Amino acid sequence: MNEPHELLRRDALTDDALALLADATKAEGRADALAAMPNGCAQAVRAEAARLRRASDVALLLAGFDDTILDALATGSMQKMLHETRQAERRRRALGGGR
Repeated sequence: MNEPHELLRRDALTDDALALLADATKAEGRADALAAMPNGCAQAVRAEAARLRRASDVALLLAGFDDTILDALATGSMQKMLHETRQAERRRRALGGGR
């Protein structure tokens, strides 16, 4: 059974994800309204909506992760592993001519 602090952490992640999703939906509505105007504001608002939707997706994904993974993310060990993986991928691309 999950500890109370673990449930609170998951609830907070889920709440954050839903708030981000609501913000993305509002931004998409603003972009639709701005699309009728001659300026380029709609494109910027659509980009913001897409960013918010991606952030919401990530928060929902994190809320569904196993406690071990969440602990690794919280301690920074996951960030170190991801950084090392990105560095290895960059080296591989540099050696492979960018592919």
